[in-house]
Amino acid sequence: MQIVFTTSRRPSRRTRSLVSELVYCIPNSFKLSRGRKSLIELIHELISLSAKYFAVVLEYKGNPGRIAFYKLYHELREPKPLFSITIGGVKLCREIRGRVLEKSPPRELSIDTYGCGTDECFKLADLLMEVLNAKVGSAKSGVRLVLSNGCSGLIEVSFINAGGEVVGPVIKVGKVRLFEGEDRH
Repeated sequence: MQIVFTTSRRPSRRTRSLVSELVYCIPNSFKLSRGRKSLIELIHELISLSAKYFAVVLEYKGNPGRIAFYKLYHELREPKPLFSITIGGVKLCREIRGRVLEKSPPRELSIDTYGCGTDECFKLADLLMEVLNAKVGSAKSGVRLVLSNGCSGLIEVSFINAGGEVVGPVIKVGKVRLFEGEDRH
């Protein structure tokens, strides 16, 4: 398993829906209900699942507000914070009219950066490629994670199938923040 998504302790319905849609669109991902688990209990469960990475979707005023990504070191039994993204807005599956849902989760994920025009957008693509185990370019099968710079200055992240239809959440990213001590590009 590549990545596990979880939430804060008492997530809203929108946050739970976002996590479910992300897991549905990202191969080798899993949703873990946090419940009343402490961070230590959560890490032990992640280790038992053999996850390499995990992401915590945090809220701001009842809406998804930030996603923090961590790398899990099994031998040390502790996570290393990698980066976080600030969410400027989310459109969920149930909120998009004429939405097409895939019948089954994809086997592969590729990242498409043709719409990127800023360093921040390319930096986000590189970071997501690592934690989601995605390939560069557009795949003939599976789902493409398309990143583009919007007119509002936010980076738009959307999941597109081979037919060009949106099949996952559309996330507007406001800021990408590397955690201290990271020596990334």
